[in-house]
Amino acid sequence: MNDMRRLSDEKLVEQQLKRLRKGTAGASKRKAGGDPKTEIEAGTAFAKQRGGRYLYDLRTRAWREFHEDGDWRPVEGDIREDLLNTAGGELRRSHSVAAALTRASWRMERRHWDAEDGIAWPGGWHERETGQNHTVPSRDLHATCLAAAPADHVDARWADYVTHFLGRAAGGTLAKRKHLARWLQAWAYSAFTAQGQIFERFLFLQGRPGGGKSTFTESLRIAFGGHARVLSGERAAGYQQAHREWMAQLDGKRLAVVEELPDKGAAWKSAELNALVSGEGIQANFMRRNSFEVRFRGGLIVTGNTKPRAAPDSGIFRRMALLEVPAVPAEERDPEFKASMLDLARDGVVTRWILEGRRAFLENVLRTLPPCMEAAVTDYRDEQDVFQQWIADCCEVGRDCEERASVLLQSYVDYTGSKLSPRTFGQRLKEARFRPFKSTGGRRHWSGLRVA
Repeated sequence: MNDMRRLSDEKLVEQQLKRLRKGTAGASKRKAGGDPKTEIEAGTAFAKQRGGRYLYDLRTRAWREFHEDGDWRPVEGDIREDLLNTAGGELRRSHSVAAALTRASWRMERRHWDAEDGIAWPGGWHERETGQNHTVPSRDLHATCLAAAPADHVDARWADYVTHFLGRAAGGTLAKRKHLARWLQAWAYSAFTAQGQIFERFLFLQGRPGGGKSTFTESLRIAFGGHARVLSGERAAGYQQAHREWMAQLDGKRLAVVEELPDKGAAWKSAELNALVSGEGIQANFMRRNSFEVRFRGGLIVTGNTKPRAAPDSGIFRRMALLEVPAVPAEERDPEFKASMLDLARDGVVTRWILEGRRAFLENVLRTLPPCMEAAVTDYRDEQDVFQQWIADCCEVGRDCEERASVLLQSYVDYTGSKLSPRTFGQRLKEARFRPFKSTGGRRHWSGLRVA
């Protein structure tokens, strides 16, 4: 990364020494060939001898060490020992000498966590702009490395799983199932290369247990490796407000998986989800630490057995790609199926499948939902319109129909179990194109419907 300030940056080291000499009047100068006399001098000597090997990660407050497979991994043990071996004399006995290493010239800031124009694996990396797969590590671009390199080809078992097993939700012809599989592949690639905010869709896998939802999500989690983060269901739907540490944990991630939404009755946390999916800046912080801006660029998957509540006009429906996964009959389930799919993910098959989704992504497949998803979202939105359901189930509609306002309101309350003020209820009736009038006795009536 061009803007990363490296340990071996001689210019920055020299600037530090100048500031040190200027701000410390009367400080003894370092003799040629002598031992370091200050923490800064010790850190400078350490930087020169260990340049390019260590970076201090401000996100996790830990040191990272570069490995030849292209990954910056947490340092095992105490890095201070390596520093103290570089220092000499009295300074070797000072435990505060490690503070010199936290200076800006050799630290890894949040913007260095991972470059958004590629993703690395052992022995290579994928460049987003050109689509090329390079065969050498890219230490200047990536602090996180995948667990396995992509396989040479996509195993037919994984392709069949996506096309036919998950494709059951598409129904109909093989062409519809392939179209759905291609959409899922393009969506995975957009998340893989930190472009999830372009089409602003999160994937909602909904259905009863036994449909294969967890097989798909866990396979993707393995493929994404350290770029994935698992969140509890209360983060997407629920009643309680949570500390925004969970959002801070998504900084630099490319896949967020929300597992198992709460039971019936919970409502979507639309504001948080919309901000994540759209890539808007969100202020978040770790416990007892300063806040910072998080812009999630990856993909969000939500799984659940039920559907949370949402207002019919909520923006959550525009952000949602709903895939209703039907359950497999118990007698037809293969107990070894999930394990075999996860093994394919560990062997890099899923990674190869994701990379091959680049073509579909560039063809803008994600701009429109597959028919099965579009129909599922429409039905879901209609299900949330309780007012229209009350009219359909409890009222008769026609030009010659009319009813007292109090009778209509009581019918609605009995049907929904929720109370509305007469003013709000009247507004909903007007929005439904019914007209109010007053009878000769002065009582308020509505024309166009009556209680059946």
